[in-house]
Amino acid sequence: MELRQPIRETVIFRKKYTGETMKVLILTFFIFSLSFVCLAQTNDKTPSACNDVRLDVRKPSVFITFEKFGERIPTREDESKEGIWLRLHNNTKLKIYLKTYGADNEKDEYQVSHEVQRMPGFEWKRKESELPIGYRIIKNYRVREVESGKSILFSIPKENLADGLAVVVSFSYEWELLGDSGGDLSIQHQAPFWATDLPNI
Repeated sequence: MELRQPIRETVIFRKKYTGETMKVLILTFFIFSLSFVCLAQTNDKTPSACNDVRLDVRKPSVFITFEKFGERIPTREDESKEGIWLRLHNNTKLKIYLKTYGADNEKDEYQVSHEVQRMPGFEWKRKESELPIGYRIIKNYRVREVESGKSILFSIPKENLADGLAVVVSFSYEWELLGDSGGDLSIQHQAPFWATDLPNI
């Protein structure tokens, strides 16, 4: 009996590593493989992109760029019709996830959950109650995945990027959702876009 017990435990152990757990092992192996390759190239004098998971090491892992100004349909009554279109880029080798809401349209444009923050060093000269709150979605949202190297287009009211303000989009990396369906974005990072990054017109 004492000799058979370890064999039985081994069988149980193998059965556990199926389904979602295998995804955990595969993604973990992928990340450690990148680290191993980097260690093998430490004597190389040229910069190596394997030091992180970015596709383009000259840019942040996730970043937002300006797309255009234009007229948009207000989502709330207190919004103006003037809008700003922004594009969030996934510059990593795996997927990222973020919260969206509303219906998708024909232009592959989404309504992205975001917050509005004051930029460091800039004074908000209006009443605190006039500070835009953005679209902080707590429930009834959809988790949108953005594939590696892809981007997602979204629009915001122009007043959300008034002088001294920044728009911040929260997201999660795929490797932080190991074994998860993507519905629980408990670990989140932020990609900002500053009002100072808007083109002068």
